[in-house]
Amino acid sequence: MALALLGCSGEGSDSDTSAVSANETAVRDIAASVAASSDLRWRQDAYRELDGDDENAERLVATVGKGPLDSMTVRLEIRTSKDGLLYRHEWPAVAYMKYARAGSARDSAAVLRATEREVGKIFADSAFIPGSAAPRYSGKTEADLDAIRYDVAEQEYRVSKSLKRWGPLPVGAYDEINVFARSVSTARIQAIVAETRNMPAFRYYAGGEETYVIAWSPSEGRMVRIAACC
Repeated sequence: MALALLGCSGEGSDSDTSAVSANETAVRDIAASVAASSDLRWRQDAYRELDGDDENAERLVATVGKGPLDSMTVRLEIRTSKDGLLYRHEWPAVAYMKYARAGSARDSAAVLRATEREVGKIFADSAFIPGSAAPRYSGKTEADLDAIRYDVAEQEYRVSKSLKRWGPLPVGAYDEINVFARSVSTARIQAIVAETRNMPAFRYYAGGEETYVIAWSPSEGRMVRIAACC
């Protein structure tokens, strides 16, 4: 799933055509912003009010760990002022290369540049929107009921399987989640739509065709994906 105005249009594309063997210096230069002793390549932080309590702003953290290209992961976390975890999402950095030239996902320098660029702007002012604006980021004019339904179904599935809220899903999970989705009531979905309409929301691009808008749902007691595309 991705954003019609962002992810769906190939926001993460990288047109670099240089060869891997010629990019070793570029790789070192890009990673130089993080100390050699650190286990991270990059880290971005922001503080924004997202849970509607108007007291302490939540801390948003995006990190990219060091490691082999095929296992380099972007992690987004939203934490309370007391460091409680409200939301987490991880995705492979190479997802930013989906709309790039053929073979660029194997070009370490190109992947690093794309990842640095996307992580560098993940907390831009334009990423923080009112909940009422979420539908347009999924290419809709009305609330994205499907995104909410699936989010609730995924949570119900995790509870049924005693899985961690943000842990990886097992093989075959999506078929089961779709079964759960059929039993999510319209009333529950509409309640989330109503209460998040006036809440602050956060939009982020997770590469490829995955862009999401999340907002705090008082009735669910957690961050809910209120829009997703494509």
